[in-house]
Amino acid sequence: MISVLLLCNSVRFAMYDSHSVLYVAQLTMQDLNCSISEYDDIFREEARRLGWDWKMLASVVWNESRFNNGVISSQGARGLMQFMPRTAERFGLEGDEVLDPRKSIDAGVEYLLFLERRFTEIKDRDERIKFVMAGYNAGPGHVRDAMALAAKYGDDPYVWDNSVERWLLALQESKYYRDNVCKHGFFRGRYTVRYVKNVFKKYEEYTNL
Repeated sequence: MISVLLLCNSVRFAMYDSHSVLYVAQLTMQDLNCSISEYDDIFREEARRLGWDWKMLASVVWNESRFNNGVISSQGARGLMQFMPRTAERFGLEGDEVLDPRKSIDAGVEYLLFLERRFTEIKDRDERIKFVMAGYNAGPGHVRDAMALAAKYGDDPYVWDNSVERWLLALQESKYYRDNVCKHGFFRGRYTVRYVKNVFKKYEEYTNL
């Protein structure tokens, strides 16, 4: 008799032989061909360019589009990576190419690499990914403004949680977005703060499948 005790990443099968002796076998996610989405092979390939765990890239795409390649946001963002038209063009996508999964993910990784280069002074890699996520959602300019406010008012500009994220939230107050260290004006940061949390929450779910 075989009974499945736990599915996916660490799958345990309880197997009883004719003498009722319990054996436990561990199989990996790859062994069982368990998957997160139909785009997993693309995620694995493209994540190597970033030096990321592929499940982190999958977490970004899930939060952007729920893996729905045809989705169009109320602001006009399209495709798996939810590119706005100008950003899509900037990263090499023309017209409906944004709806091609491989091309969309490839361009999205190019944008993520661009953002990585914008935050190279953040030496902790895991910390830098949070800033990259925020930049992907908000644009790097508003994140740089929040970092500048953090530095001015005594917080660590290279730490996201309870530091730069607080100052991103402050950018909806004129006292702060008009501060002379800010260059990009008003920003409603609560959506971006939630976005970063949601990406990491989804990543934790995927790594614990």
